[in-house]
Amino acid sequence: MPRIAAPLVLTLLCLRAPAAEAPPAKAEVPPVATETLVLFAEGVQLKLQEKYADAIEKFTQVLARDKDSAEAHFEMGFCYYRLGKSQEAAAALKRAIELNPQNGPAHETLAFVYNALGARDKALDELEAAARAAERPRNHEGLVQRIAWIYERQGDYKNAIKWYQYLLECGYRERKSYLALGILQLKSKLYEDALASFREVIRRTSSEEPAVDDVAAAYGQLTEAERAQALRRYEATAVNSDDPATLEALALAYQAAGRTDEMLRTLERAAGLASARTETQKEFLAEHFEEAGDLPRAIEWRLKILASRKSPPAEGFLRLAALYAKHEEMEKAADAFRKALAAEPRRRDLLTRVADCYSELYQWDRAASVLEEFLKDRELGPADAEAVFDLAQVYEQAGKSDLGKERKAQAFGLLAAAIGKSQNKATEAQLHLSLAELYYADKQPDKALGYLLIAQQLDAADPRKLLLLAGGYKRVQNWTEAAATLEKYLEKDNKSFTAAAALYEMSTCLACAGKAEAAEAARERATQLLLDLAEASRNDAARAAVQLQLGEMDLQRNQPKTAIEHLLEALRLDPKQSLAHLHLAQGYQMLGDWSRAAAHTKSYLDAAEGGEARARILYRLGVAQSRSGQPDLGKQNKLKAIQLLTDALATLEREQRGTPTHKAEIYRDLAGLYAGEKDLPKALDAIQRAIQLAPSAKRADYQLVLASLLDDLKRHDESEKVLLEAYKAEPTNPSVLNHLGYFYAERAKSLDRAVDLVKKALHYEPLNGAYLDSLGWAYYQQGKHQEALELLLCALLHEEDAVIRDHLGDAYHKLGKLAEAREAWARALLLDPEIEGVAQKLKDTEPPAPPKAPDKGEKP
Repeated sequence: MPRIAAPLVLTLLCLRAPAAEAPPAKAEVPPVATETLVLFAEGVQLKLQEKYADAIEKFTQVLARDKDSAEAHFEMGFCYYRLGKSQEAAAALKRAIELNPQNGPAHETLAFVYNALGARDKALDELEAAARAAERPRNHEGLVQRIAWIYERQGDYKNAIKWYQYLLECGYRERKSYLALGILQLKSKLYEDALASFREVIRRTSSEEPAVDDVAAAYGQLTEAERAQALRRYEATAVNSDDPATLEALALAYQAAGRTDEMLRTLERAAGLASARTETQKEFLAEHFEEAGDLPRAIEWRLKILASRKSPPAEGFLRLAALYAKHEEMEKAADAFRKALAAEPRRRDLLTRVADCYSELYQWDRAASVLEEFLKDRELGPADAEAVFDLAQVYEQAGKSDLGKERKAQAFGLLAAAIGKSQNKATEAQLHLSLAELYYADKQPDKALGYLLIAQQLDAADPRKLLLLAGGYKRVQNWTEAAATLEKYLEKDNKSFTAAAALYEMSTCLACAGKAEAAEAARERATQLLLDLAEASRNDAARAAVQLQLGEMDLQRNQPKTAIEHLLEALRLDPKQSLAHLHLAQGYQMLGDWSRAAAHTKSYLDAAEGGEARARILYRLGVAQSRSGQPDLGKQNKLKAIQLLTDALATLEREQRGTPTHKAEIYRDLAGLYAGEKDLPKALDAIQRAIQLAPSAKRADYQLVLASLLDDLKRHDESEKVLLEAYKAEPTNPSVLNHLGYFYAERAKSLDRAVDLVKKALHYEPLNGAYLDSLGWAYYQQGKHQEALELLLCALLHEEDAVIRDHLGDAYHKLGKLAEAREAWARALLLDPEIEGVAQKLKDTEPPAPPKAPDKGEKP
């Protein structure tokens, strides 16, 4: 009997009734089949209304008329099941199945009944029967999945696999089903079958997904031996395969095994074949190589991505341009930016990126030409002020100062003309901030401060403006106002990490203003806030970051012991925090514990990336090892560091790439390492090359290195000449002022001028330990030994250094404090065993041995 909903049955009955003309003289008895159908329909209607007892009564009446109605037995069994009458339900459902073995819904409901009775095995049998019945239950796919899941949960992978395969045979070929099947096949060591399943997973993976992480995770669950066995099978299968899905599945297995090189080679093979995932694979490879720092291969794949598209988008060329720039192929980067502009002509701002590429190469005329192209035929407004100012700086670098002045005035004028035109205070504030930025770039911090003040007043509700204003006061050395402005910020925000940073900055400003007690109070507030924030966080990495910050703060204050406590706690909370190792090395070095300094430097290098960036740290490792009783290993690492830099320069030369600024930095670092090895001729050659390549803003700093090397070579007249050139070029550069002042102090020459120069340096950086040492040494040379002592002790509050300790010992010695002098010299020797002259000072001042006691019987 077909299952027909009651309203439909009643409609059919009405259609079968005679037309409503005149009633018949005598009502005729309807056929039995029709009455049975009506009763059945009424029962179904009651069941749908969840009136199960009433429905059972109707189905009972149906069975009284048609005892072999399989549908009536099924519906009655279902109603008994819903009433919780499992025995009655089982009896009715069994009868329904006897009458119609292909009734899947009846098998499924009987399974539920058996489950309620605790007969789990019978329940599973009935579920299987329901799944295979010709008349499928409503959610047949879910039913088959449930059976497979039950067997999987029981650990019966064989039957679970069978049912997942049946699921696929039924046409339910979804990605998740192939994935589940593949995982079970892996666990059952059916490696070829698993490969076939995962191949289908990959084919059904969206082309927008860069990686199939769940397949890789499945391989990751295998033991190392199982993965190796699977890979051997797959390699044999895929050796001559041209199926991209098979190759990607193999690549994922390699990834899980940590065999990155094989993973990449296999994925590159897959990406070379046509498939729906080809472009995705290429994107993955390009991004992987970029993240790994393999820029040439990243560029190779970006080029392949662009070549495969008929009309490459601008974004593709921009990604390529960024890679070229990162790889320091600036000509190619400029060309890629041009192509991006061609793909999207409205983005004329890309011309400024082209100009940046030429500026990096010091090709000032070309950079100026491109910027002029960008500005041509534009109605210039405040948004163009930055580009106009950049053009002015380019003209200045090209030696065209008149054009530079003209464009610079135009840049300031564009912003100034826009002020007061908007009713929006935030817009007006932004205009003032932009003017401040230009004045900073033009080395006019006083004027910049004025615009920062107005910007803050226009947008007083934004606390960030207070931070900018405080920075403005610092840049004009108004430490008191800077501290007061930071205090105003803290009235708006006193519970965040930014607030902690503001407190620490405020402590520095107060110290620079000579307010030591207030500075210490602010520093304690900063420390406590950081500790409170760490305590409130449940994230160990965040708490470790706080401890790292506290450690850095203590190192800056020359408090290595407390710094080390914080840094060790940072490592305990986050063992992968490699930067803590570098700071710990510094802390132990400040204590003269070279063994621990070497160990932590090595730990940092073990986690750091390769390349020239390692050179300085590797050299520090060599120094620490040499001073901790490992001279051979130390020498080896110092030479490796030098080789890293020479190799980097050779590579840039061979590949015809690299910016002058970067090359200058490498030569500067190389000069420092050669100087450390006392190879002064090579050091001199390297720094001279660096000066030739250095940008104008860095040239004075590089000249200071040259002057130091000339001093080491006893070429003092040449050293003074270089320092005077640097001073002439940058008379307010504190490093230049200090270096020239110390040069005079060291030679007891022009001491009044030396004092004046170093005091000017301290005006800019009052807490610089090296500058305080220079002033103290100038006073020492003037015979002002007590004043020198006080300054040298102050210098040690901010910097631990062997030279400062040496000078301190000399000051104590002049003041007749021999014990303190010897302690300072010993400390200097601990910090730098190679420091010149200190060992002799200790030897010369060694107290005489106590007189030997007379032998017994000998007259004293």
